[in-house]
Amino acid sequence: MTEYLIWDWNGTLLDDVDFNRLATNKILRREGFAEMESVEYYRSIFGFPTEEYYKRAGFDFSKTPYNQLAEDYSEIYWADAHKCSLAEGTLETLDLISKANIPQMILSLSRQDRLDTIIDQFDLRNRFTYIAGSGDYYAVSKADIARSWAEKLRKEGINMKNALFVGDTSHDYSVSLAMGCRCLLYSGGHEDKKRLLETGCTVIDHIKDVIKYL
Repeated sequence: MTEYLIWDWNGTLLDDVDFNRLATNKILRREGFAEMESVEYYRSIFGFPTEEYYKRAGFDFSKTPYNQLAEDYSEIYWADAHKCSLAEGTLETLDLISKANIPQMILSLSRQDRLDTIIDQFDLRNRFTYIAGSGDYYAVSKADIARSWAEKLRKEGINMKNALFVGDTSHDYSVSLAMGCRCLLYSGGHEDKKRLLETGCTVIDHIKDVIKYL
């Protein structure tokens, strides 16, 4: 029985996959590098830490340092992120879980202030007990953030073995292990299904499929 549900945001509840590719392409084009022509290619190379993904995308840090590229990308992304849509079935699924009296939170590497803004733009705040973001733009790992939140939830009486983390990357599976909870990976996000299956984790194709695993 699931006592608590922890959601990743980007690529899981928020459908921003192609938006992310196009935002990255703007920086690649500016830097004089080849753009990522397809979503399929993007999903085959995306991953964490983001610095390694940037290398796979073709950036040259001797030309422009990673931290500068990350900050430039963030400005481009967040200028129009509100134009993205929620993943199909998100609101219905969140409401069904709430009706089952299972508390939910968001755990994201998005910077906290930006995350708060977009959550409010979608009017989602009242659906979650916590909205937990990061302190910077650099997207290294959310494992440390996850461990601290797991400890907080334990102090609130949640048995983390009965908690469920839902994400869209192999890194999210690692995060679930750091938290000591179960995991589902959603195949419609930033990493292709082949790479998700390689983790050995259960993979779902639609957000609404989460209901089957509560």
